[in-house]
Amino acid sequence: MEGVRDSVPSCWRSSCSSALVPVVFVTLAVDSCRCRIGKSQLSHYPNLELSFEVEDPENVTAGAPSYVIVTVERDVDEDEEPDLNVHAPFYPAEKTENWWLVIGEEKTKTLLAIKRVTIAKSLKARLEMVVPTAGKHELTLFLMSDSYVGVDQAPTFEVEVAEGEEDEDDDEEDGDAVQE
Repeated sequence: MEGVRDSVPSCWRSSCSSALVPVVFVTLAVDSCRCRIGKSQLSHYPNLELSFEVEDPENVTAGAPSYVIVTVERDVDEDEEPDLNVHAPFYPAEKTENWWLVIGEEKTKTLLAIKRVTIAKSLKARLEMVVPTAGKHELTLFLMSDSYVGVDQAPTFEVEVAEGEEDEDDDEEDGDAVQE
């Protein structure tokens, strides 16, 4: 545990009695000392509000496309344009933040939708998903950053999926199979 305490910047160590420093303390400590992490770097840390809704939830059918409308709002002043450049001094080129919207079912480890997006002030996206089986499914919408740690969001939602209609063409194709 002593090694962890030694990795805390020296200006924070005197105020810190335990080896683990709470995030709240780290954020407040930046105000009181000059360390390698500056306030300007923290001000670029994104604060996003995620909301979503299933489009026509009563008509979600197994094997057929359904849609989720996702809205993401960035907390910035109205007259301010967000800086999408990431502070990444060891990255070999200039890095712009990107985000991934992913819908999946954790229970079955099934990926249903994925889309890479860039979020300036706000974003509205329509994700297409196909749930393969009927029944009640607990799905998760992941909003994941490719640049920042600790900003990912993963709200869950339930969807009742109706039995899909079988195509008559599929039945006929099965009958055309060559028998040995």
